Amino acid sequence: MRSDASGSALGVVLAALADDSARLTALAPAVSADEPDAVHQARVLVRRLRSVLAGARGLLAGLGNGDGGDVDRVRADLGALGDELGRIRDLEVRIAQVESYFGAPTTDELLRRLAADLRARHGALHAAFAVRLAVSADGGEPMAAPVERFLARAARGEEHHADARISTERALVALVADEAHRALRLAARSGSDLASRHRLRRAARRLRYVADAVRCGVGPVRRGEVHELSAAAEAVQDLLGAHRDRRLFAAELEAVLRDGDADASAVSGCRAITVTVEAEAASLLSELPRAMAELRDRASVVCRVDEG
Repeated sequence: MRSDASGSALGVVLAALADDSARLTALAPAVSADEPDAVHQARVLVRRLRSVLAGARGLLAGLGNGDGGDVDRVRADLGALGDELGRIRDLEVRIAQVESYFGAPTTDELLRRLAADLRARHGALHAAFAVRLAVSADGGEPMAAPVERFLARAARGEEHHADARISTERALVALVADEAHRALRLAARSGSDLASRHRLRRAARRLRYVADAVRCGVGPVRRGEVHELSAAAEAVQDLLGAHRDRRLFAAELEAVLRDGDADASAVSGCRAITVTVEAEAASLLSELPRAMAELRDRASVVCRVDEG
């Protein structure tokens, strides 16, 4: 991460945004060429940027007219980009899942048909996205353009920002504590349906990315506490993400089976795969209480520090 010359909480946040914005811009050629993992990396960077903008919204709002509208507009622009990248990445994950079950003669034909359909959908989405990227690049608009414009405006307003010189460590820990409270409140009222768990996953992800963004701005002791909280949030995010991936894969398999044009042995084999995938999803969920307990423990440390 680039250093922050101002020594302020705001400066730390802006430096984190500038770092991820530059990395996103640099990824554009790899994304256009559909290089391995490029779409995934770009999607992660968009999520990191949106998370930090949301978590530091109150701090950043003072750079504009004070109501946070400028931050919200940047997040909305990034959200549209993230949705496009997400649709492409989700298909990449489904393709890998299908291919991992190749090798059984009774099911290969059905699975290869599903993989071919997924690849066709992926190819169409990626081609359209690559065209849009090329058009944007020709017009001088990189993927991270909304953030770059925001940062340019921020550079002009930072020296006049009312909170630019408040205690850096206290302000940054407060941002993380707020995200921890938010995630735990959501967990307390979260349902057992896939949509509720997805919202909890997003809250854990946002907590993780905010913690990672501000960690360099606090002292060694608190940096360790913030790092441990980030790791706990990542564990919850990863568990729920892996669970969601398996549930969505099972749904894809069920859709294929509903077509009704496969022979009995293929149907039986695919149903067995579906049962296996659903069992894996259930096993992942069984680990969630332990991961949430760790998240609550790590959050309690950071939140006590913030209140102290």
